Amino acid sequence: MQGGTVLMDTWIDTLKNYPLSRLQSSNNAEIRYLTLTDLLDIPPDDPEAVRERNAVAGSAEVAAIRSAMNAGGYWGSPGDSIKRFSGTLWQLMILLELGCSPDMPELRRAASYLLDLNFDDTKKYLVSWKGTPQSPCYQAQILWTALAYGLAGDPRVASVISWIRDNVEFHDGDDQVPDPDDRCLGRHTCIRAAVPLVQALAAVPLELRDKKLSALLRAGTEFLLVHHVYKRSHNQAKPISPYMTRLTFPGFYYPDALQILYLLTGGGIFDARMADAIETVRKKQGSDGMWTLGREYNERKPGDTFPVIAGFGEKGAENEWITLRALITLKRWYERKEQSAHMSCFTVASVLL
Repeated sequence: MQGGTVLMDTWIDTLKNYPLSRLQSSNNAEIRYLTLTDLLDIPPDDPEAVRERNAVAGSAEVAAIRSAMNAGGYWGSPGDSIKRFSGTLWQLMILLELGCSPDMPELRRAASYLLDLNFDDTKKYLVSWKGTPQSPCYQAQILWTALAYGLAGDPRVASVISWIRDNVEFHDGDDQVPDPDDRCLGRHTCIRAAVPLVQALAAVPLELRDKKLSALLRAGTEFLLVHHVYKRSHNQAKPISPYMTRLTFPGFYYPDALQILYLLTGGGIFDARMADAIETVRKKQGSDGMWTLGREYNERKPGDTFPVIAGFGEKGAENEWITLRALITLKRWYERKEQSAHMSCFTVASVLL
């Protein structure tokens, strides 16, 4: 394959024992598809890529999740859409991560159901069970889900975007904040809110962005960069949390360094402050070229897990999903590094912003 030849000639020497053949022969169609398109640069309309893309809906994990959907278009209990990690929100996000087509009518209806259940038509924002604004992490995750499933034209989506634009700020230990004791957006913005907020803001179509929303996306991106992806900004010797270096898939509740790098590089962000996180991820590659699962995605703390519909590997075992994402992230990084070899340092690109 020509794309594979180019790949091998550019950045592959920085990696060891590249497990390309293993990913190409994976039992999971999405892994095979992304290996072709994101690692070997095969066009998405290539017959082989199209065949693998069409096979995603029949993969074991996707089939298990879809079969668990209730006739009413939801998972679990009808009124508990955000229950970790079995509620409707989580299943829709997981299906997106697995590459399931967002054009499936039943999935779009489920995404609309999320808005039906959580949006208050009088208050014009997503509400919690207390009637107060939903936590910003959930606001962002529901917004990202609605956008991904083609609901950008729903007026409720515009209202959620407006709420985030008018109420979210990114603070890094700032003394002067509206509510310093706010656990999510107080004196130091919670990383569990920051990552989904950046992801959701980046997904907002350009025609729905105004200057304030664009500025908020830049502030969120800078917040991640100030923390060098996974470190404490005021003590670079320590990670924000031990979870940040325990790689998982998917990483919805507590993000890790790879998830953030995958988001940033996928949006065209390349900055020198990402370099240490890149090296941290690279060093986790095993001698056989694979990465292992450091934490189950439904794990609140070691030994304490939530029920799930589909799992994605055993902790401590080699993991194709993490390996794929690590290689895609490293490919983006090293190819950009080669392109920028004449520059003294990386700069923040404008694709995500």
